[in-house]
Amino acid sequence: INFILKYDSSYNINVKGYVVSLKMKQAKYKFFPWEKITIFKKEKCNLERLIVEHPNNLHLRYLRLVIQEHTPKFLNYFSNIEMDKKMIHQFLLKKDETDYLDKYIINNTSL
Repeated sequence: INFILKYDSSYNINVKGYVVSLKMKQAKYKFFPWEKITIFKKEKCNLERLIVEHPNNLHLRYLRLVIQEHTPKFLNYFSNIEMDKKMIHQFLLKKDETDYLDKYIINNTSL
């Protein structure tokens, strides 16, 4: 919650992605099921919008992959897993400024 409060108004796309993903995670702590689903769907749309605006952003693709791999199937949020895996795999093969993420990607996804 502190991260969300501190960085919610950030203009950095990577930070926005992490804020959105944490908001999605917060749905888990709501009492009423409809609140959980409403929050999840709203933030899912926000994450999808960020990805449409920044389709080659590794952080956003990584976040979506982690979320989709750990989201219950009944929420119907799993259609981009293979596409994200393919794109992320290409990033893992390159030596670039995102190499610090490689171990997190490998440890937290099915790659």
